Amino acid sequence: MTAESLSDEELGYTVTSVPEGMDAVQAEVVQAYVAYDQFTWRLWLTPAGTGTGMDGADEVMTETVRARIERSYSEREAGRYVEGQVRSAIEEVFVYDETVPATAEIIVCDDRGDMRDYDGSGQDVTSPDIQGRFKYSMRLERAGTEWRVSGEEILSHNQCSVS
Repeated sequence: MTAESLSDEELGYTVTSVPEGMDAVQAEVVQAYVAYDQFTWRLWLTPAGTGTGMDGADEVMTETVRARIERSYSEREAGRYVEGQVRSAIEEVFVYDETVPATAEIIVCDDRGDMRDYDGSGQDVTSPDIQGRFKYSMRLERAGTEWRVSGEEILSHNQCSVS
């Protein structure tokens, strides 16, 4: 698995780096996280009320995360969307197999420096708090044989680097 293989040029989603020497389980966790991240970016980059919405969400996130995102999405003005490139560096991957269910944590830095937010009429309503570099701790849990995102925490703003 390479950073390039995880990127989606059409979406404007670029993975710039992944940790070296990952084992098979860590690679599964990274792939599950990237599937979630691409799903959510596709949701926000598509004008609200169009596209596939939350279809497929259960494959990449837990019910708790789905409910939170679905609530935010349903509150968006029809036609509202964001635009811009997302660059993501996956810094560390931790797997905790001894817990039930098995859990994992990924530390990631997202660069959203050129992100713009547009309301339903196409007016730029970008707030500075959506732009910049964000360091996250993403939590995942195993559901059967699949990993799903179960939570996230912002660790810092403009304190990490995407190379």
